[in-house]
Amino acid sequence: MICVDFFVDEPKKWMKKYNPKLVHGPHGNYYTIKTTARYARRAIRHANWDGIKTRHYNEMMARSSDYRENFFEAYNPPYRCCYCHKKLTKSSLVVDHVIPVAKAKSTIFARFLLKIQGISTVNDVRNLVPACRKCNSKKSDKMGLWFIRGKLGAHHWFWIARNITIVFIVFLIIFFCISTFTDLMDSSLITYIGSILYG
Repeated sequence: MICVDFFVDEPKKWMKKYNPKLVHGPHGNYYTIKTTARYARRAIRHANWDGIKTRHYNEMMARSSDYRENFFEAYNPPYRCCYCHKKLTKSSLVVDHVIPVAKAKSTIFARFLLKIQGISTVNDVRNLVPACRKCNSKKSDKMGLWFIRGKLGAHHWFWIARNITIVFIVFLIIFFCISTFTDLMDSSLITYIGSILYG
């Protein structure tokens, strides 16, 4: 089945035969239909004649109604946000699509990323991660670094390596500051203080 989204305020008369459903999206409302490839091509052609913007995609790229339940069946607690590593309870957790549904619907690159991971649908549990509400709202339908953070942050070893790296960098900074201070104390500062005190 093919889904076709029509970005229009009110359904046109010819759209009624496809039984369009109103969808309240993050960037406004639109109407969507599910139909065969043949009828989808007809509907898109008709929309183009009327100057209506459309988006079409495979039904497997649409958000399913049971993806949250599938996530909880596949993953056991304790849960942590894969973007900030905050502890989460089942009730405070937001199940996030690492590759967003909106991108999977609209871009070939997002579908390519799903395909090279062996994922056939955007609601596959391998594309789902736990997130806190703050990180989920910041991420929205972005990819880029959020995709990398989502993939790496889902693994416990990433957070261990990150913390070790932070401790190492702080140690280097402290070591550099101490060595610089002692170099100053050994040379010019002591000579300057001595010249002031002993004239």
